[in-house]
Amino acid sequence: MNNWFWNGVYQWSGFRPKTCEVGATYSQHRLGNGFDIKPSGITPAELYRKILDNQDHEKLKNITCIERIEDTPTWVHVDFRNIPNRIKIVKP
Repeated sequence: MNNWFWNGVYQWSGFRPKTCEVGATYSQHRLGNGFDIKPSGITPAELYRKILDNQDHEKLKNITCIERIEDTPTWVHVDFRNIPNRIKIVKP
């Protein structure tokens, strides 16, 4: 998710502190509940579909929300907000 420490280009795909100017003020990133995945070996659209198709898999059971792939075509945002029904698809 974040690779800037190793001279990469992704710094704010995971936790975003209050001082970060990227994203919404009250995003799930700021609460430590969300992150963006920039996959390799699979397209973001393919990963998005795999998550939705397999949302009951043990390793995916904590994901409660995902952003529409139409709005974030180069990454997949997932988070763990407190909502009753899985997986809610939202517009960022």
